[in-house]
Amino acid sequence: MTSAPRSWEGLNNGDRDTVTHWRRAVEARREFEARHPEHRQRRDAIAAHEGRFERTPLTYRELASRAATSGDANQAAAEASRDRRTDPRPRDEL
Repeated sequence: MTSAPRSWEGLNNGDRDTVTHWRRAVEARREFEARHPEHRQRRDAIAAHEGRFERTPLTYRELASRAATSGDANQAAAEASRDRRTDPRPRDEL
């Protein structure tokens, strides 16, 4: 699903065969995910995906749950960044 084109140019300017191919591929993936929910791809909206959040993006859902106590999204994002910074692996393995 993540490799499916998201633009007119990605669909070869609307080429009928390309559109049909991707429609079938997306439908097959949806059916597979319905049968095997453990393989379902995450589709949460991403709040941050660079820097500390490169490997594990910060979703708006996580941001909202962290900000629920303080009411401050900036403080919640800083907290999430600190949590990701405390990775127990040595720097040379990252």
